Amino acid sequence: MKSQWKSYLLITVFSVGILSLAISAVTGAQSRDADDDDEDAIDDPRPSGVGLRVFIHRPRVVQPNHLGACFPTGNGNRNHFELSSWHLTGPIEWSLNRRTVPPTVETSVDSILNESFNTWYSGVFSQGPDTKAKRAKLDNVNAILWKKMGRSTLGATFVWYSRVSGEVVEVDTVFNKRHPWAIFPNSPECQSSPDAYDLQNIATHEFGHWVGLDDLFDDSDKDLTMYGFAGGGEVKKRTLGSGDISGRNQLEP
Repeated sequence: MKSQWKSYLLITVFSVGILSLAISAVTGAQSRDADDDDEDAIDDPRPSGVGLRVFIHRPRVVQPNHLGACFPTGNGNRNHFELSSWHLTGPIEWSLNRRTVPPTVETSVDSILNESFNTWYSGVFSQGPDTKAKRAKLDNVNAILWKKMGRSTLGATFVWYSRVSGEVVEVDTVFNKRHPWAIFPNSPECQSSPDAYDLQNIATHEFGHWVGLDDLFDDSDKDLTMYGFAGGGEVKKRTLGSGDISGRNQLEP
């Protein structure tokens, strides 16, 4: 009897594991880092017919005592983009959890985030009242906040969307509080002091997911804003490359 019970448990655990993998494949959510202490970042279950994608922005190259290698633009004219499963249909309001903002960027955080949104579309995104959201959660608030995540994550964007119409239901972006953040000058494209990630550089990439663009991972796309990796001191993603512009124009609400 005990042997049969153990066999039943093994089969059940195996079945649940397969089911979890299937759910992950359907939602498109990427796996989390093993040291991620934000295990409750996603508050599911979702309503019927609502899909979820989770985009993880990674460091370009991590080196000892350095946040990541930055490479100046070599080919920003590459006309390549990938569309996601959703699109905007009109204006969208976002809210900031101001209590989570790092001191190094807090004096300019509002203007930088607004500028990053306006890089994609002018007049589509507007800043609403501050939020107290502490995690990515389907709660009718398009939240932006900082929270500790695994060290190989710079930021994560969570997009809930209608599987029927393809319309965005809600978007949250979480920046990793484990990393140092800064606001650099516009040039040069690669800066070394302080050894930090540029908020506008990373935010402009994340907000590309809000408009409906997918990550790019081919090395030939490394100079485009939607390239899925970034370096410390990098600022080139503040402006859009040819592929980013083509994708934006195709998705304009």
